Amino acid sequence: SSGINAEYGTVEMSEAEAPVAPATTEENKEEEAPAATPAAVEEPADETTEEKKEEVKAEGEEEGKKEEEMESTEKPAPVTPSVDLKAKMAGMDALRKIFVGGLNKETTDETLKEFFSQFGASSECTIIKDPSKVSRGFGFITFESVEDTDKCLEKKTGLTLEERQIEVKRAIPKDGQGSAKSLRVYLGRVKEGLTEEIVKEYFETNFSCKIESVELIRERAEHLPEGQTPKLRGFGFVTFDNPDDVDKVIIIRNHEINGITVTANKAEPKSSRGGGGGGCQRGGFRG
Repeated sequence: SSGINAEYGTVEMSEAEAPVAPATTEENKEEEAPAATPAAVEEPADETTEEKKEEVKAEGEEEGKKEEEMESTEKPAPVTPSVDLKAKMAGMDALRKIFVGGLNKETTDETLKEFFSQFGASSECTIIKDPSKVSRGFGFITFESVEDTDKCLEKKTGLTLEERQIEVKRAIPKDGQGSAKSLRVYLGRVKEGLTEEIVKEYFETNFSCKIESVELIRERAEHLPEGQTPKLRGFGFVTFDNPDDVDKVIIIRNHEINGITVTANKAEPKSSRGGGGGGCQRGGFRG
């Protein structure tokens, strides 16, 4: 809407058409006074203009509110855990498998399974024996769900079976995952399109964990022309605050983040890397 402005035009006449203005005298002053009434006519027009201005202002504020509302609705929704990743995790035996050490030599598979039933149903329970069928003092249990496995690991400290304190931890495959007890994960195949914020959000959202830091390695800026942004070098590091979250991440190994598939392995100090690929072994599980 727009305001209404009262305008007053003047009509020019030729000298022949123009009337002769009478001389101003005391007698006709009162007669001339009404002729100078444009101000009186403008007063209601001014009020109308002010009202219209207020209407325009109010409408402008209303439009501004609508634009803010549209902007707020256009913001991306909070990231939710990936359904595909959840399904993948649920179908992985490795995420449901735990290592149990420090067992009494007399403990049987049945006893071990019954003890851990307090955390949930298990699909497999095996105590490892030597060739003479004597227990080697450790075994593995596979729960039917990842949730029950996590529940067990949350209460792993101080568990006692047949008067012996036992050791409980997630069973980690030995296929290239390293042996170091680390809170740091090495990410490989890192490409443009990933940022520290995106990587952190992915892990915290999908694994309900806390990330201490993310570092994606880039080219050194001093080696580049002025104004050029350093490119990613293809790898990075993520530091977690819980070793069990690290185990989960490396068991899954391949992670799709922002449409880019990266690989995850435990980061080991250089001093711990042996000549045979960092001390990694292939096949089976380790505790």
